[in-house]
Amino acid sequence: MNALTELKRRARTSATPATPATHAPRESPESQESQESQGVKAENRRFLPLVAPVGIQEALESLRRERERLLAIATAGQIDLDQVHRLHDLDVAGCVGLDERQLAAFLSMLEESAERHAGQVPAGHTAAVHCARCGPVWLHPDIADVLPVVDGWPRVLGCPWCFVRKAGGTIPRPSLTSASGGV
Repeated sequence: MNALTELKRRARTSATPATPATHAPRESPESQESQESQGVKAENRRFLPLVAPVGIQEALESLRRERERLLAIATAGQIDLDQVHRLHDLDVAGCVGLDERQLAAFLSMLEESAERHAGQVPAGHTAAVHCARCGPVWLHPDIADVLPVVDGWPRVLGCPWCFVRKAGGTIPRPSLTSASGGV
């Protein structure tokens, strides 16, 4: 005997009376009567085609223009266009109002992040640095120049490679003797 049949059998033979919660649900016509008794008239409406309000259309057009602007800057900077195509609309909306120099820097950082995620050292990142979480990593020399040096290593508490490590990716490591920099 399956479990549902057994529960039904027990419910019929149970000495306790049935509670209102075990009764069959009410039929739907009663709910219509309830609406009418409250003065609400049920109407039969036809569905209209989905047309975005003017404000939404303007926002979508603004996003389209901003994405085109990002694509143009990526093309000029020889940055992979897939980086722009993969951007979420909220990220594109965050770029509205930025000038071309700022957008180029944003796209460059996106490309560097993609290179790190692929296990590659971004171009120009030739300084060996010690991250408290990742260990020895490669960073840009301009960053290494302003870091405190401990035991011959520029030290950071966190680095751009941390997200790669957390995701289980590969981190190319400088040798332990390359604290002075250079790939």
